[in-house]
Amino acid sequence: MFKTKKFTILLLLISVIAVSCEKDDDNSLPITPVDQGSIFPNKLRITIIQKNDTTKRETYTFYDADGIGGNPPQILDTVIFPIGVNASQATYNAELEFFKDNQSLNQSIRNSGTKYVVCYREFDFFDLALNGRDKDVNGDNLGLNSEWISKRRTATGTIKISMNYNQQTKDGTCDAGSRVFEGYVPFLLD
Repeated sequence: MFKTKKFTILLLLISVIAVSCEKDDDNSLPITPVDQGSIFPNKLRITIIQKNDTTKRETYTFYDADGIGGNPPQILDTVIFPIGVNASQATYNAELEFFKDNQSLNQSIRNSGTKYVVCYREFDFFDLALNGRDKDVNGDNLGLNSEWISKRRTATGTIKISMNYNQQTKDGTCDAGSRVFEGYVPFLLD
């Protein structure tokens, strides 16, 4: 009889805890989704222009049909920066154009430039140097246009190009906000 009472009390206690947990779940606050903006590029076209001879330009494409985290990119070109001749450095301008499939998004990105930043990371700074990026209306980095210096030797590597959206105003860093584009683009200094 004593064992039956203990068992009954234990069952009652478990059911009271279960009911109280259900009530707590009903009173929880909803999780608001992170604002990622309205621009979700899946294609990037990079045009490399030799600074001292603007007729020398090459265009390369990076395309990831399903965006970040899905299947690997379907089209991946190697960006070539010719090295300087006669033991000199070569300087290039790079123009980026983001697309959603075949629709250009650059004007929309520029119109909301205070909320977007394009970053270039994870490349060998000894062989290839980022010398500057274009700015938004507040004077903060935007990064759709950039200047690069290739050093005096042949090298290969990758550049991680990412674009973040910050629902507030961006703070000048590459990690604040939500990542809306990311690609590892191979390069060759030749």
